[in-house]
Order: sequence, then C-alpha cells, then structure tokens
Amino acid sequence: MTHYEVKYEGTVEDAATRAKAIADIKDYLSERQWLVLMDSIKAGATPTQVDRMLWFTGVKGFPVFAFIRQFMPEQYQAWYDALPED
Repeated sequence: MTHYEVKYEGTVEDAATRAKAIADIKDYLSERQWLVLMDSIKAGATPTQVDRMLWFTGVKGFPVFAFIRQFMPEQYQAWYDALPED
C-alpha cells in the first residue's frame, strides 16, 4: 500500500484550495467509493460519519475539512467546533 501526504497552501475558505483537495480525494478513491460517499451525503450522513468514512479509506486532514466545508456547509461549523482539541 502506498502512503503519501499532500501539503495545501490555502485555507478551507479558499475555493481553489478546497477544489484541489476534493479533486485529490476523488482521484484517490475508487469510483465506487466516491459514489458511496456522495450517496451517503444525499441520504443524510452527518459530518462525523463522512469524516469516519474518509478516514477508513485513508483520507484525513485538510482534504476532509475541505470536503465537508464544500458538501455540507450548513453543518461544517458545528462539526468543526465539536472536534476535540489536540
């Protein structure tokens, strides 16, 4: 299994940086995984559930924040505020 880390220069509020991170997720996941993820959002998954699904595929960090900010904007801040502090 190949592991790699991508560094993103912008912030989650930056649409171009968010788009790059989301494109990286889509490229990393199989087509089936991507469809399951998107169907889960349509079915009412919470940001915590989406975070967990992405974690299980190996996606973590900034791309998760970007994905949830993009596809679940109404729920993003409450989810973010509830995250444990490191």
